Amino acid sequence: MLLCNGMKGRIFLDICIFLSIFTLCTCKAAPEKSAAADNAPIVSAATLAPQTVARQAANGVAVYSAQEHQEQAGRIEVAYEILEKGSYGREFAPAVIENQADLDRLYALLHGHSSPPAPKIDFKRKKVIAVRAGPFNTGGYGIKLYSAIYTQDGLETVFLITAPEPGQIVTQAFTTPYLIIGIEVPPSTPVSVTLQGYKPGFDFIQD
Repeated sequence: MLLCNGMKGRIFLDICIFLSIFTLCTCKAAPEKSAAADNAPIVSAATLAPQTVARQAANGVAVYSAQEHQEQAGRIEVAYEILEKGSYGREFAPAVIENQADLDRLYALLHGHSSPPAPKIDFKRKKVIAVRAGPFNTGGYGIKLYSAIYTQDGLETVFLITAPEPGQIVTQAFTTPYLIIGIEVPPSTPVSVTLQGYKPGFDFIQD
């Protein structure tokens, strides 16, 4: 009986020693793992694929290269508001308006001296774009902003002419749809305008 108790005591002591050594080894290994994590290489923007890195202009706006430009089709990267739209606009060429006097002249062309007057725009932070299409031999046509993308050349805007649905009941008269929008863009940023979706013969191009 005394022998058995002595053996049990020895076994218990061995187990305690083993657990102490295991715990000590584990505690020493933890800092090594942490140090290895600290020494892991830092992934910077330069190491990522080019298409995953946002180009940033001085004002913090994303800028896309010519190759990436097509992939951004349909994106609108500026805040804008529709100032006016209609179906019977007077003839004028697509224009980027940068001062109140030119905007007043455009509204005078569209409405004469009757109301509505031109809205007052803060041209220190906005510009106005006016586009017109037609004439079309029926109603149902319109214009919408499709994309506004910053590139190395400035802000490129694309407007699409929309056509009536097949079978849609429309006005049987000549129409000249137009759209006037205000966009938030710095005065120093060049703005280009492209109008797509129409060719002579009143055909609508489905892109």
